[in-house]
Amino acid sequence: MLCSATLALAGHGCDEPPPCGTEGAAACPVEASLTAGTICADTNTAPGCVDDQGYAPLHLEDPTVPVDLVVHMGPQGGFHVFLSVRAWGIDPGDPDTAKGDLGNPLVTFTVKDGDVLLGRRELRVGLLEGPDGSFERVGVAVVLEEDLVQTPQNIDGRPLTVEIDVTDAMGVTTSDLVNVIAVGIVG
Repeated sequence: MLCSATLALAGHGCDEPPPCGTEGAAACPVEASLTAGTICADTNTAPGCVDDQGYAPLHLEDPTVPVDLVVHMGPQGGFHVFLSVRAWGIDPGDPDTAKGDLGNPLVTFTVKDGDVLLGRRELRVGLLEGPDGSFERVGVAVVLEEDLVQTPQNIDGRPLTVEIDVTDAMGVTTSDLVNVIAVGIVG
């Protein structure tokens, strides 16, 4: 009866722990989330860019307005985009371990033109500490199908979809999908 009276005064029954985040309770779990991005060199709209390899979000305040995504033509004629990810609420793994280490998150970058897959890259890599408790991987090159892109002019202005998925070693998964407009450049 002492337990019931003491906890009843605090507003909790014997079988209920106090709500997370309250005094004497466990911390609240952080909900996993992420934002898709590119590199600062490919956009001048991202606040906080301090160098060309910095993270630049692919979201604007109005999510219905697509952001430009630069499509690069490589020195051997192929095409690629640079994508970045910033994630919260996941186990970031260890960025100092070798790529492929099972203790690191699996990060998947996908670029589509409608239902057509233009490019996909999967990496099992540790994420670096970012701002505001986030973890990030910046400037991952995703090669696009050369036969589908063909020329910078052919891809320029086309609406594309970028999806980024992260699954950490504990099985926590989060993703982001953003609509972009391809900007084709040479070199």
